[in-house]
Amino acid sequence: MLKADLEILLKVQELDSKIDTISDSKAEIPKQLNGQKSALQAAQAALAALKKDSDNLLKGKKLQELELAAKTAEIKKLQEQQYAVKDNNSYAAIRHEIQTRQAEADKLEEVIITAMVEEDTSKKTFLETQNKVKEEEGKLKQLEAKCIEDEKKLDAEIDIIKKQRDEEIAKVGNTGLVRKYEEVRGNVGGQGIAKMQNNSCQGCFMNLRPQETIEIMKYEKVIFCETCGRILYAEKQ
Repeated sequence: MLKADLEILLKVQELDSKIDTISDSKAEIPKQLNGQKSALQAAQAALAALKKDSDNLLKGKKLQELELAAKTAEIKKLQEQQYAVKDNNSYAAIRHEIQTRQAEADKLEEVIITAMVEEDTSKKTFLETQNKVKEEEGKLKQLEAKCIEDEKKLDAEIDIIKKQRDEEIAKVGNTGLVRKYEEVRGNVGGQGIAKMQNNSCQGCFMNLRPQETIEIMKYEKVIFCETCGRILYAEKQ
C-alpha cells in the first residue's frame, strides 16, 4: 500500500514540476512588458529632452532677433544723426559708432542663421523621435495583447494539469502522506519526494546509512532523508 502511494506521489510530483515550469514561464511575462515599457520610457524621455532643447533654441533665437532689431534701429538713428552734425570730429565719432553697431548686428545675424539651421535639424530629430515613441507605443500595445493571450494559454495548461493532479491525489490511500509531501515540498522547494539510487538521496545526493536503505526497500514506513527532509522512495536497482 505504501509503495503504491509513493508511486502515485511520484506522478503527482511530475505534474507539480510541469506546473512549476509553466508558472516560471508565466512569471517571465511581466519582465517582457517591463522591458518594452523601459524602451518606451526612454523614447519619451528623449522626446521630452528634445522638446526642452527646441524651446530653449526658439527662445534664444527670439531674443537674438529682438536684439538685432534694436541694433538695426540704433544704426538707423545714428545714420540720421551723422548728416546733422557740423564738424568732422562728431561725424567721425558717429561713423565709428555705426560701424561698431553694424559689426554687432552682423554677428547677431550669423548667430540667428546658425540657430535657424539648428532649428531645422532639431525639427527633423524631434519628428524622428516622435515617430519612435509611436513605434514603441505600438509595440507595447501589441506585446500587452500577446502577453494577455499567453497568460490565458498558460493558465489553461495549468488548469488541465491541476485537474490531472487532483485525480492522482484522490488515489492516495494515506492522506497524511499527501499532507507531508506538500509540507516537505513547501520547505525544500521543487521535489517533496526523492528516489533512493546507489544508496544516496537523489534530492540532495547525500549518502544514506545502510539501515536506511534497507528500511526504504521494505516499504513498511515512510522514511525521510536526514539531510534534506524529503520522502525517500526506492529506485529499482
